Amino acid sequence: MLFQKIVVIGVLSGFVAIPVQAGPSEETLHLARAFVGNCGQNAGRIDRVESFANAMGHQKLEGDLKEMLAPQDPNIEYLGWLVKEEDFAPYLLGISEGPVDGVILSNCVIANPNISMEDVLAAVQELVEFGPQLDSFESAGQRYRVWSTNSIAEGSFVAVLDAPAMGLIGGAMTLSARKEE
Repeated sequence: MLFQKIVVIGVLSGFVAIPVQAGPSEETLHLARAFVGNCGQNAGRIDRVESFANAMGHQKLEGDLKEMLAPQDPNIEYLGWLVKEEDFAPYLLGISEGPVDGVILSNCVIANPNISMEDVLAAVQELVEFGPQLDSFESAGQRYRVWSTNSIAEGSFVAVLDAPAMGLIGGAMTLSARKEE
């Protein structure tokens, strides 16, 4: 009789919903690591990002794909690549330099329209210490947030652009840091 009760309890417990904390997806973790590896570890040195992208044979962006990563200032030169790595979703990688208040900033960006930038941000924050949030605003359905990242490079910051109010999950994450010679 005792054996039967244990079996019945065991069978019934199989139907009890036990909440499980789901971690970030492999795609999310891969994009977060790509951001830290390409942008964070090369803060202020976009020449290294360019050399690595070319050495890895990533496809240079042209036409409409390149325009997706274009800086707002049309006079700023920039480069971009479509990164396709086995077993992971492709993403865009871009670099640019430009003056801000008399300082040349190097910018490195990753973008993917199908991976939640909110989740990527959380995963990057597990890898890199963020300082205080410097700015946050929404305009035309897009959300723009900026954090200090002095732990990466003095005066650097990360900006995240996404559009959850429009029902879009993807977006872009940029690291800007003073250009190193």
